[in-house]
Amino acid sequence: MKNYIISSAAILNFALISCASADISKSRSAYITSRDHGWIELSVNDNAIPPRPPYENEKDYTPTPPYCSITVKLNNEQFISEKVYPFGQQPPYSLATGFRFPVPVGDFKMDVIYSGCRFAEDGESSFAYTAHVNIVKDFVTPVRFDGSYLAVGNQTENSSVTLEDINERLDQIERNVQSE
Repeated sequence: MKNYIISSAAILNFALISCASADISKSRSAYITSRDHGWIELSVNDNAIPPRPPYENEKDYTPTPPYCSITVKLNNEQFISEKVYPFGQQPPYSLATGFRFPVPVGDFKMDVIYSGCRFAEDGESSFAYTAHVNIVKDFVTPVRFDGSYLAVGNQTENSSVTLEDINERLDQIERNVQSE
């Protein structure tokens, strides 16, 4: 029984680490994952973040943007809206993060709105990037964003452990223990 508890704890710990996802609501995620779905894995790696312009009458100017915002919409439905934080001692600053979230099967227009890390001459700091994604059941669609370009990669079969997988494995272990 001791091995059962240790195995269960190890499986659960692994699952909690590998099942991290974006801020899609639990109820929306549950609905999507109860039907045919795939996943989008958005990797953000911007290594060219310039110093931010000073605000008018700013006394303690810090050139590093305090945070940036990333919003992801699929066919105009918002799936993610998160603050992310650039780092570095001097420009260009960097940002490295990512999100993985379930998506219904189908074709989607994917919009990524990136705010607060890039700056136009007119002061604008919010920019939208668009790509087409085709979500296939049980596959992960990788999407890379470098701060100025959005690229969709080749899909791979989903190999992540889900809570359903863990529950099924725990039930199997329990049945094996009871039959001994």
